[in-house]
Amino acid sequence: MFSDKSKRNIFLLHFIVWLMLFTIPFLLAKGNEELYSRIVENTWIPLLFYAFVFYLNYYLLIDSYFFKGNYRYYLILNGLIIFVFVMVIFKMKTIFFNPLPDLPRPPKFELKELHKGPPRQLFIYMDILWFGVPLAFSLALKSFEKLKKTEQEQQESEKVKLEQELQYLRYQLQPHFFFNALNNIYSMVDVTPDKAKESIHGLGKLMRFLLYESNTEKVTLNKEIEFMTTYIELMKLRFSDKISIAYNFPEVQDQVKIPPLLFITLVENAFKHGVSATKNSSIVFTMTYTDLELFFVAQNDYFPKNQKDKSGSGIGLANLDKRLTLLYKDKYSLVTEIKDQKYMATLLIESI
Repeated sequence: MFSDKSKRNIFLLHFIVWLMLFTIPFLLAKGNEELYSRIVENTWIPLLFYAFVFYLNYYLLIDSYFFKGNYRYYLILNGLIIFVFVMVIFKMKTIFFNPLPDLPRPPKFELKELHKGPPRQLFIYMDILWFGVPLAFSLALKSFEKLKKTEQEQQESEKVKLEQELQYLRYQLQPHFFFNALNNIYSMVDVTPDKAKESIHGLGKLMRFLLYESNTEKVTLNKEIEFMTTYIELMKLRFSDKISIAYNFPEVQDQVKIPPLLFITLVENAFKHGVSATKNSSIVFTMTYTDLELFFVAQNDYFPKNQKDKSGSGIGLANLDKRLTLLYKDKYSLVTEIKDQKYMATLLIESI
């Protein structure tokens, strides 16, 4: 769960905390030798037992019992351990630090005065309560580490899921491009061979990006724009002059990077749902980029699909929104709207 550097930092932190707990009382004594024995009695000896309880729980009991739901055994074991330690500390104080003086028996009236002090049982109860401090700290620290580990596992799971979705997107795009582009190129070979050669070159660039360049966590925005441009130019070959296709993409510096295949779903949807076999239509793509945000718009005429056509299910947009959530959390917005028989999808990403 933790790297070697993190483990060293944790060990150093523990060492510093215990060193401070052991040394601060001596520093506060300011050379008063009479207080040193009291410090050993009331600070050092209890701290040694506190440390034992803390690390016994931290490394063994919490994982073995508490996190496995055996709360009864966990409480019983700690109760027994704390009770034994309190008795040991009490006996050590009695034998080594507070020997009973061999004095004559005081008069009866003095006995009443002596009994006015707090009973010894009260100090035993207080010691038991003090043992709850290292117990609570060990439980809190271990719970925090478990929570952190769970969050890391969730992030890893989301990352794997994201990679699987991206891989699925690649597999979905490759046959779609390949067969459609080959059919269009085949129809141009005899009529416009130069255009067919240009299309073959574009198809090669497209497949190279899908197979090799998109297999990374991020690509340059220029590469992504080049990919979309090639895609749009190839898709133009499929449609007649009744369809107007335009795009306006910015020129950006190479250090600007984004996750691969981020806009292709919006581009593909525009061609899938914005084309009619009988009516004139238009498709427009625009992108603007600043240091603060990236703004992409796909706009097309709206030709709703019938219920039997599964291509209009909207799964692509739902998957894109899910992917954007994993990548950017609350630093993006994806909005789709239909107005005046125009379908518009806008994607805004902050702080690329």
